Amino acid sequence: MEIIYILFGFLILVLVAIYIVLNSLLSQLQNSGNTINAYGEEYMQQRNLVEQQSKALELIADNMEELKKDVRDMKDIADVFYKYNRRA
Repeated sequence: MEIIYILFGFLILVLVAIYIVLNSLLSQLQNSGNTINAYGEEYMQQRNLVEQQSKALELIADNMEELKKDVRDMKDIADVFYKYNRRA
């Protein structure tokens, strides 16, 4: 009979230990979910800002390439006028 009481007590201790472990895991999951939500909006704002900056830098790079082409064209036209004026 004493063995039954000992086994019953051990079973209760195991169940309490399982409850404590599961409860701590659940609280950790809830806390990590809150942390993700707290940083989620800030992360999205930073991401949007980086995307806007990236688009602006791409536009600047494109404008610089167009400017380089325009300067080359102006140089070619200036060379033509210079050659024409030297012949005249």
